[in-house]
Amino acid sequence: MFTFDIDLNQCSAQTEIEDAVESTCRALGLIQMIKTDLSKYPGSTHWHYKLGSRSGTLEVTYWPQEQRAWLSIHHNRHADWMNGLIPHLKTGVEEKLGFVGQVDESINENRSALKNLAGK
Repeated sequence: MFTFDIDLNQCSAQTEIEDAVESTCRALGLIQMIKTDLSKYPGSTHWHYKLGSRSGTLEVTYWPQEQRAWLSIHHNRHADWMNGLIPHLKTGVEEKLGFVGQVDESINENRSALKNLAGK
């Protein structure tokens, strides 16, 4: 599984973070398939997103208890459309929350790994 952390504005309320995730995903053309929680992360919000009828599922999790949010892609749910979309999703959410940070080099590292996975 590949994960990409989303930098959160420490002052953001839970509803503000959830709204930022959902509105950014909508703006990028993603369709929300599931919104639930994960028992592994008590109090979390967890989404599954797809791009139209194309294969692949992108997951987003927000865990308020740890003030943490991340995108995740399971190996068996990866699709090529995710490679270019992930940086826009991450940046879009961060910008909506007022966070302006440095480029996250882990995106480039994980993108390379995703491309290798797609080539298999």
